[in-house]
Amino acid sequence: MADFTYTRLARNVVTPGSSGSTSAAVADDTSVDLGAPILLFDEVTLCKADAAATSNCAGLCIGAGENPAVPGAPVSIRYQFAGPLTLTVDQWANITSEVGGLTPHSTYYISAATAGKLTKTAPSNPDYIAPVGFALNATTLMIQIPGNPAQASP
Repeated sequence: MADFTYTRLARNVVTPGSSGSTSAAVADDTSVDLGAPILLFDEVTLCKADAAATSNCAGLCIGAGENPAVPGAPVSIRYQFAGPLTLTVDQWANITSEVGGLTPHSTYYISAATAGKLTKTAPSNPDYIAPVGFALNATTLMIQIPGNPAQASP
């Protein structure tokens, strides 16, 4: 698994989400759920495949946290940019709006309709087609983000 931690220098708080997921408040108090496609500028931003600036995915959120001993300390967002990511059926349903988790053998794209969501439908604008991976089963997505150095062949 390839993952990194992004630390946002702000005073946003981490709150428990639904279905046992973890969320973190980021830009404009937006919530980032487990499995959400994100990009990194000065802050964590949810991907949306409707513009060049928001369709380049850095990875999928795999966790968030803050230092509870230091109020106002940086919020850390952990994200994964390659390899298998396993979440619960409910957590994937939150990201894909599909009942029952992921559809095995389907490719998932950044949604053009809703920021921070994935869909099996490729965006209609070919400039913003942003596949992030394919489902191995109902709970595991094999992340393969095009252009990501971790995906390069040896």
